[in-house]
Amino acid sequence: HCAAWGVPLQTEIYNFSGTDARAFPSQGITAPALPILIPTTGNHTPLETASLQDIEALNTLLLKLCTDEAAVASLLDDIASF
Repeated sequence: HCAAWGVPLQTEIYNFSGTDARAFPSQGITAPALPILIPTTGNHTPLETASLQDIEALNTLLLKLCTDEAAVASLLDDIASF
């Protein structure tokens, strides 16, 4: 969907990390958690850096998901098919 919306998508699989969402099931929240992150270099260091283009792309994606119900429904349909 991101390509159709003109938003570049970068993916990475973390093999040893996680998010705070790992605690959700213990609180009865069983919905999938899809972290939306800004790609950076120097992750978790004083020199961590992000590209302004990546920040603008994230802004575009968040605005799309916050203002377009059809986009959200379409994305949820894709998630359900995993």
